[in-house]
Amino acid sequence: MLLSKEPGKSFSAPPKMDLLYKDLTLHEETASYRVYEAEANNSSQEKHLIRILDPSKDLVDKDFDSAATLFIQELFHLENRCPGTVLIGTLEICRDRKQIACALRKHSLMNLQLGSIDLRNPNVIKELISDVLSDVKFLRSELLMENIASIVEPENMFHLKIPKEDKEETKEETEERDYFYLTHWEKILQQGVGDTTTRRTAGSKLTSQDLAAEIRALAFALLKIKQVDLKELKFPLANIEYAKQAYESSVKSQVAKGFSDLPEIQDVIERMLSFDPKNFPSLEELIIGNIDSMSVILLYMLSSLCVIHLRLNKTLKLD
Repeated sequence: MLLSKEPGKSFSAPPKMDLLYKDLTLHEETASYRVYEAEANNSSQEKHLIRILDPSKDLVDKDFDSAATLFIQELFHLENRCPGTVLIGTLEICRDRKQIACALRKHSLMNLQLGSIDLRNPNVIKELISDVLSDVKFLRSELLMENIASIVEPENMFHLKIPKEDKEETKEETEERDYFYLTHWEKILQQGVGDTTTRRTAGSKLTSQDLAAEIRALAFALLKIKQVDLKELKFPLANIEYAKQAYESSVKSQVAKGFSDLPEIQDVIERMLSFDPKNFPSLEELIIGNIDSMSVILLYMLSSLCVIHLRLNKTLKLD
């Protein structure tokens, strides 16, 4: 199925996707892949999102191995974080076309900028902070990537509502669980990934000080969602001479504009914006529970099938 007729850049769906789905409509386009909304070609007629790695993109054309590996890594990590979201059985790799495709359930997937969450609920904000920092921690600790703070923006944070498994058949409405996910990992590749293998090995323990830039970026993102002016806060961070006392005063006043009705959350965000990273909340306080190594195991399973070369696989640890 031909999906695009741009001069010199024709784009069509891989054979398996062409067979499984119909009525593909462009939903989103990134630096390395396209996302289509499509209807399943079966009795369910369920609508899914189809991610297709696009070899015509400059990022993919320049370094196919890295772009393809990251594409699959993100899919498997998303499935590990939000079980049932990625339809692994639809994963398709076309070596001749240099295409990789996979279907995802929609699960009311939406960008945080669309106002999809209740920021008056402190538990929702705690989940958002925990989930996004879990993804940041995975990217830094397991994939050894840097420059992650650059993608910690509202437009790269997605909200998924996934039905909970409910054993009580008498309930009329199915309860849903909120998940937050940091996506668009390909933007990190656009900036280049530094070789960190000499300084840190995969799986090494991180502290909040190691993620200082990302923690600050997440605090800024929360304030941005609440439409708080960030100019007063970003200025002093770029000027060492700016008085610490004045900066901390600005933090308190600006954070209060967005979260004065939630004292506990206000305190957490103020500490996330501390002048000295030593005063940041610990990762144990910010991240609810721990992400296991299942994503890494899945990546190794894929690599063992010789489907694709796993970048940095010599440094990954499963213990």
